[in-house]
Amino acid sequence: MVIGATVALVAPDECGIMWSAKQVTSAPTLLHQSLASHSSRHRIEWGQGPLSLAGYVDINTYETGVEVAIMGISLGIITGNLKDGVGVSFALVALSGSVKLYLKNGNEIWVHQYIKTPFSQDIDEERKIDSL
Repeated sequence: MVIGATVALVAPDECGIMWSAKQVTSAPTLLHQSLASHSSRHRIEWGQGPLSLAGYVDINTYETGVEVAIMGISLGIITGNLKDGVGVSFALVALSGSVKLYLKNGNEIWVHQYIKTPFSQDIDEERKIDSL
């Protein structure tokens, strides 16, 4: 289990009083580095609104490994088979919901995202993100 998000804290300049804190996006993981050694792995990189996905799908077996991030906070790497579907549910301070990846129409990668927030309208939609 990993808890937290990485934040860079920068001290004020010589004349200033305000510190600056900025969330740092995830560094490339071993998942991304492993793509180079597998010619059967198709890269996935997609994002919309608060959701971003980065990983791979094996074009022969449909096995997948995808890092899921919500508002820049990595939920971790989920693995499974797109034929069965693979997903993650989450409960963060400001957002909760679920993300599911699955195969549709034989060769299309789709995502269903349900994201509930108290600040704006909920997101409940399916999107085609790529084709194999």
